[in-house]
Amino acid sequence: MGLMAKPMLVTLPFVLLLMDFWPLRRITLKNPLKAICSLIVEKVPLFLLTFASCVVTLLAQKLGGAMEGGISFFARLNNAMVVYITYLSKTIWPTHLSVLYPHPGETLAIWKGGLSPLALLSVTFICIRLMKKAPYFAFGWFWYVGTLIPVIGILQVGAQSMADRYTYMPLIGIFCLIVWGVSDFFPNTKFRTKSALAGITLSSLLVVT
Repeated sequence: MGLMAKPMLVTLPFVLLLMDFWPLRRITLKNPLKAICSLIVEKVPLFLLTFASCVVTLLAQKLGGAMEGGISFFARLNNAMVVYITYLSKTIWPTHLSVLYPHPGETLAIWKGGLSPLALLSVTFICIRLMKKAPYFAFGWFWYVGTLIPVIGILQVGAQSMADRYTYMPLIGIFCLIVWGVSDFFPNTKFRTKSALAGITLSSLLVVT
């Protein structure tokens, strides 16, 4: 039902595998391969639906002419790396929002596409290092990175470089990371104080947006 509503839900089986890692803890770091294999077999019907949805979506977009953008693979990859960071920055400080963000094509600076992967890899490295102590960091980060893959622009559909609506699902991972992180790092902070800070933050973001 989800796939019929929004093809982006093709990432759901992978999200369920992340949830098996944390918070369900069905994947242990001692013997992960055996556990992962059994959990993948468990989700085979979902993976088959995902495969079918991908094929149908790609065929529909191709027949509709939406994939004929003429943008080189390098330009698409360069833009995709930058967009990962841009989505996060707009989440923290939602300014310069737009109905359409035109694709920059070959005009996007190469250094931006070069620095962005370094930032992404740095965060990934930190999350992996904290996997035992704070598994929610890896859970939230890989949720964000993974669920954005279908719409990040490697396979270009349409004239946009990005779209705010694409982040509805991916940002759930970032918000999980923030919520559990705040709870762990500020365990003695009263609920009333946290609620007040959340209210101030949301009010500020509302004005900026």
